[in-house]
Amino acid sequence: MIQTPTVNLTETDPNLAGWHRETSFLTSYSPQGAPNIFVIGAYSGTIAGLLIDQQPDAQHYLFEPQDWACKQLAEKFGHLPNVRIYPFGLGDRSGTFRMGLYTSYDCTFMRSESVRLKDLSGVWYDAEMRAMGGFLSSEDLRHIYYASINIEGYEYVLLPYMAKMSILANCQCVGISWHDARFNCPIPGPYTWLGESVPIYEEVQALLRKTHHLVLEIDNWQSWVRRRFT
Repeated sequence: MIQTPTVNLTETDPNLAGWHRETSFLTSYSPQGAPNIFVIGAYSGTIAGLLIDQQPDAQHYLFEPQDWACKQLAEKFGHLPNVRIYPFGLGDRSGTFRMGLYTSYDCTFMRSESVRLKDLSGVWYDAEMRAMGGFLSSEDLRHIYYASINIEGYEYVLLPYMAKMSILANCQCVGISWHDARFNCPIPGPYTWLGESVPIYEEVQALLRKTHHLVLEIDNWQSWVRRRFT
């Protein structure tokens, strides 16, 4: 049985077959500008596949820093002319940083909180990250229709950076999978990044409310739409 969302201001009905918390809300918000979709943390492609099927006319940008996952993404979507697959993560800076390999919850740059993996060998991967602002400039992209963000805790770094760089204000729709103690996550936070503390959940929510309106909330998932587009 599908759980009823805490917030559902979309025209979608979670009781209908095929409804998905991370993709269906977009049917209520047509692109105002370039129909491009960013999947940040594409992993093995489940959500990317749903978005590609649902938005076949959009340009899809898939970001995944782990080589094994990129190989799966290429096998699934590499033949599609409107899909670009990038073997790096988008973040607040460029460089190579260690991240956890398995499980999906541990595939994160926020590895410092994963105490249970801290001293194990064979669980780390040296992953490439590129500053999101620099990537957008290099691609001459000024507007994002939809940014899907599922990055196992790094959202507490990326979203404040996006707000600071005015990237968030240029995203029509944003979907976020939150990772926090309240959601019983294996890596619950509070998070640190390169030795520095990062904003907590309530602070990032306040940042989002400055530019966006919450339209869907279920479990640890939220969908936000830019206020001028609502």
